[in-house]
Amino acid sequence: MSVQTNSPEIRQARRDIVELLLDNHPKDCQTCERDGNCELQNLAYAFGVRERLFEGERKRFEVEDASESVVRNSEKCVLCGRCTRVCAEVQGVYNLSRQGRGFSTVVTPATAPR
Repeated sequence: MSVQTNSPEIRQARRDIVELLLDNHPKDCQTCERDGNCELQNLAYAFGVRERLFEGERKRFEVEDASESVVRNSEKCVLCGRCTRVCAEVQGVYNLSRQGRGFSTVVTPATAPR
Protein backbone atom coordinates (compact mmCIF):
# COMPACT_ATOMS: atom_id res chain seq x y z
CA MET A 1 0.00 0.00 0.00
CA SER A 2 1.23 3.46 -0.86
CA VAL A 3 -0.13 6.48 1.00
CA GLN A 4 0.40 9.98 -0.36
CA THR A 5 0.60 12.65 2.36
CA ASN A 6 2.16 15.49 0.41
CA SER A 7 0.61 15.39 -3.05
CA PRO A 8 -0.65 18.60 -4.70
CA GLU A 9 -4.25 17.58 -3.95
CA ILE A 10 -3.48 17.03 -0.25
CA ARG A 11 -1.63 20.35 0.01
CA GLN A 12 -4.60 22.13 -1.61
CA ALA A 13 -7.02 20.42 0.80
CA ARG A 14 -4.91 21.54 3.76
CA ARG A 15 -4.85 25.10 2.43
CA ASP A 16 -8.64 25.05 1.95
CA ILE A 17 -9.12 23.89 5.56
CA VAL A 18 -6.86 26.67 6.88
CA GLU A 19 -8.84 29.20 4.80
CA LEU A 20 -12.12 27.95 6.27
CA LEU A 21 -10.73 28.04 9.82
CA LEU A 22 -9.54 31.62 9.32
CA ASP A 23 -12.86 32.70 7.82
CA ASN A 24 -14.62 31.65 11.02
CA HIS A 25 -11.97 33.24 13.25
CA PRO A 26 -12.13 36.73 14.80
CA LYS A 27 -10.31 39.40 12.81
CA ASP A 28 -8.20 40.56 15.75
CA CYS A 29 -4.88 38.84 15.04
CA GLN A 30 -2.79 42.00 15.33
CA THR A 31 -4.23 42.84 18.74
CA CYS A 32 -4.43 39.26 20.02
CA GLU A 33 -2.06 38.32 22.85
CA ARG A 34 -0.93 35.29 20.79
CA ASP A 35 0.07 37.36 17.73
CA GLY A 36 3.37 35.99 16.47
CA ASN A 37 3.01 32.83 18.61
CA CYS A 38 -0.11 31.30 17.07
CA GLU A 39 -0.31 27.93 15.31
CA LEU A 40 -3.20 29.02 13.10
CA GLN A 41 -1.32 32.16 12.09
CA ASN A 42 1.80 30.08 11.35
CA LEU A 43 -0.23 27.65 9.21
CA ALA A 44 -1.76 30.53 7.27
CA TYR A 45 1.70 31.93 6.53
CA ALA A 46 3.06 28.49 5.60
CA PHE A 47 0.22 27.84 3.14
CA GLY A 48 0.26 31.37 1.75
CA VAL A 49 -3.21 32.29 2.97
CA ARG A 50 -3.17 36.09 3.00
CA GLU A 51 -6.84 37.07 2.79
CA ARG A 52 -10.26 35.87 3.80
CA LEU A 53 -12.20 34.52 0.84
CA PHE A 54 -15.54 33.57 2.31
CA GLU A 55 -18.05 35.97 3.80
CA GLY A 56 -21.10 34.88 5.70
CA GLU A 57 -22.27 33.84 9.12
CA ARG A 58 -19.55 33.30 11.69
CA LYS A 59 -19.74 31.66 15.10
CA ARG A 60 -20.12 34.24 17.85
CA PHE A 61 -19.70 33.60 21.57
CA GLU A 62 -19.36 35.78 24.63
CA VAL A 63 -16.02 35.66 26.45
CA GLU A 64 -16.49 33.65 29.65
CA ASP A 65 -14.47 35.39 32.35
CA ALA A 66 -16.51 34.71 35.50
CA SER A 67 -13.69 32.56 36.92
CA GLU A 68 -10.54 34.18 38.25
CA SER A 69 -8.40 31.31 36.97
CA VAL A 70 -9.85 30.53 33.52
CA VAL A 71 -10.96 32.82 30.71
CA ARG A 72 -12.57 31.09 27.72
CA ASN A 73 -13.02 32.68 24.32
CA SER A 74 -14.84 30.08 22.22
CA GLU A 75 -14.64 32.27 19.10
CA LYS A 76 -10.95 31.41 18.87
CA CYS A 77 -11.50 27.65 19.23
CA VAL A 78 -10.75 25.64 16.07
CA LEU A 79 -12.19 22.41 17.56
CA CYS A 80 -8.88 20.56 17.39
CA GLY A 81 -9.76 18.51 20.48
CA ARG A 82 -6.47 19.04 22.29
CA CYS A 83 -8.06 20.53 25.39
CA THR A 84 -10.57 17.67 25.74
CA ARG A 85 -7.82 15.07 25.31
CA VAL A 86 -5.50 16.72 27.85
CA CYS A 87 -8.37 17.07 30.29
CA ALA A 88 -9.25 13.38 29.93
CA GLU A 89 -5.93 11.65 29.30
CA VAL A 90 -3.45 13.81 31.23
CA GLN A 91 -5.55 15.34 34.00
CA GLY A 92 -7.93 12.36 34.24
CA VAL A 93 -10.95 14.55 35.01
CA TYR A 94 -13.01 14.32 31.77
CA ASN A 95 -14.38 17.81 32.38
CA LEU A 96 -14.50 19.09 28.78
CA SER A 97 -16.45 17.75 25.84
CA ARG A 98 -17.82 18.85 22.50
CA GLN A 99 -21.48 19.78 22.48
CA GLY A 100 -23.68 20.22 19.43
CA ARG A 101 -23.11 19.19 15.85
CA GLY A 102 -21.84 20.85 12.71
CA PHE A 103 -21.76 24.65 12.78
CA SER A 104 -23.09 24.74 16.35
CA THR A 105 -20.33 22.54 17.85
CA VAL A 106 -18.60 24.09 20.85
CA VAL A 107 -16.27 22.83 23.58
CA THR A 108 -17.94 23.21 26.97
CA PRO A 109 -17.72 21.75 30.45
CA ALA A 110 -19.07 18.21 30.22
CA THR A 111 -22.63 17.57 31.32
CA ALA A 112 -23.75 14.50 33.19
CA PRO A 113 -25.73 11.98 31.14
CA ARG A 114 -29.46 12.04 31.85
